[in-house]
Amino acid sequence: MKRMHTNRETDGLTNRVMSPSLLSLEERLSGIEKRMRIIEQSMGIFSSPESVDEFVNSESGRQEYKDAIRSWTMRRDRKPLDRFVEKTGGKVPR
Repeated sequence: MKRMHTNRETDGLTNRVMSPSLLSLEERLSGIEKRMRIIEQSMGIFSSPESVDEFVNSESGRQEYKDAIRSWTMRRDRKPLDRFVEKTGGKVPR
């Protein structure tokens, strides 16, 4: 009689997750935290004050702020500026 394989046995993801990693637990956790922070920032969610400061001082944060100011001065459209200030809690690039 042929042996039946279950999805768990043939699932490559399960094997990869359960295989031993060369990284230590701390290294894996810091990598996961870094990826989560990047995902949160891309969605406009900030979990800590440090991430807000990082965003405001980053190139993408400065560019978003400049675009919002340009929109306000040229078209009198305040919505992008209001969204930026709401997202950063009132902090702006210096």
